[in-house]
Amino acid sequence: MTVPVGSNELEKEILRLLEDLPLEVGIPENVRQLLLQAGRPLAMKTAHDFLASADDKKKSAGLEIAMLVDSEKNINLILPLLEEANWLIRWQVMYSVTRTKRFLDDDELIGLVVKTLLDDPSPEVRVEVADALGYCKATPNVILALEYARDHDFEFDRDGYRASTIAKESIKRIQERQNDS
Repeated sequence: MTVPVGSNELEKEILRLLEDLPLEVGIPENVRQLLLQAGRPLAMKTAHDFLASADDKKKSAGLEIAMLVDSEKNINLILPLLEEANWLIRWQVMYSVTRTKRFLDDDELIGLVVKTLLDDPSPEVRVEVADALGYCKATPNVILALEYARDHDFEFDRDGYRASTIAKESIKRIQERQNDS
């Protein structure tokens, strides 16, 4: 597949390729290859344009593109999407952020994930972050938030998981890690 000339053509081709896919699919391999061929500047321009869109599918694609280009550097670019009404976009932000090296030790980023666990209205998002918090630096706030979720968050997500159950598992992972050191 050859890269279309100019960013507008690239955006159109990406949108055409994503057109019939549901939001939660992410970016398929053919779009990844197209972006890699286009190069970082054009891929990042596309990411910025998509992130600024009112369309959820474009925002989701912009998030994926930004993280594909450089997941560590582009975290701050996608964080404003945590304010979106669509829970799936907020879930994608948390999924993407918590898979970076920066998340493991960055107190500010960990604090944002803790806040998401305590405040996000979606059980899908809370389940995701309850799991992720079991892998980062175990600050007192992480432990307190997980204990709170364990004791109070019994809502099921669409896959049948509860943040309370996942938080309990994360606390156990943290305790095992602390016992090993």
